[in-house]
Amino acid sequence: MSGWLRVVGLGPGDDSMTTPQVSQSLAEATDVIGYGKYVARVAERPGLQRHASDNRVELERARSALE
Repeated sequence: MSGWLRVVGLGPGDDSMTTPQVSQSLAEATDVIGYGKYVARVAERPGLQRHASDNRVELERARSALE
């Protein structure tokens, strides 16, 4: 298995509160997994897949991220 997983905060809050480290992680990411409203805040770009889910399925989301 190869790759990496980072857990970062996408919200709530103003976009100006996003740290440079989170911005860099998102720029390098191939997939973003999270609560739909927060995932929608991540700009679409080639090579990025956004996986949005309800905010009540944290365990399923974590399993998906680890797979």
